[in-house]
Amino acid sequence: MLDLLDDSARRALDHAQDEARALGHAFIGTEHLLLGMLKVEGGLATRLLRSFGVEPYHVRASVEAAVGRAEGPTKGAITLTPRARNALELALREARGGGAEHVGVEHLFVGVLRENVGAGRTVLNRHGVTVETARRAIAELASEAAPVVETPAASAPSRFTMEQRTLLEGVDQSLGVRQLARYIGVPQRRVRELAAEIRAVLDEL
Repeated sequence: MLDLLDDSARRALDHAQDEARALGHAFIGTEHLLLGMLKVEGGLATRLLRSFGVEPYHVRASVEAAVGRAEGPTKGAITLTPRARNALELALREARGGGAEHVGVEHLFVGVLRENVGAGRTVLNRHGVTVETARRAIAELASEAAPVVETPAASAPSRFTMEQRTLLEGVDQSLGVRQLARYIGVPQRRVRELAAEIRAVLDEL
């Protein structure tokens, strides 16, 4: 599983271990995964939270209030809890569903949210972040980072959603369905839905 993490997700996992030690915990839970993602320099998790008007220190305070500090060991092996392992598995499913070959921080973020009994999800939900809103925010951030490509279809931007415009940009680059799903950050079935929506809009022009 760890071999499937990209560099940013690996760094997040390393930071999660540091966060667990700093809190005196002898385990890595979903709450530590969340804090670890926020420690990745220039990371997507921080930008995601800020898109919801939430600062990282708000989340840190919520985590500490939820799980507290302990006087646990600061040395030795720290293992993942079953919920944290499940969050990683859910992150892998999220990545594969979007056609990605590796698990990135964006997938790990959604994986923590999909682990519905984890402290990480509870904290994020308290700040108004859900699986659905996170996926939309990830898609929007991906579209903002994508290069602007002038295409005939893009000449009517008011008729297309941001997600649809991002799909059109990917089509212009001759990306396949799997690559488009990864480019937009959505499952492949959503790519097909967007394609149908775009066809419907074009039929009206």
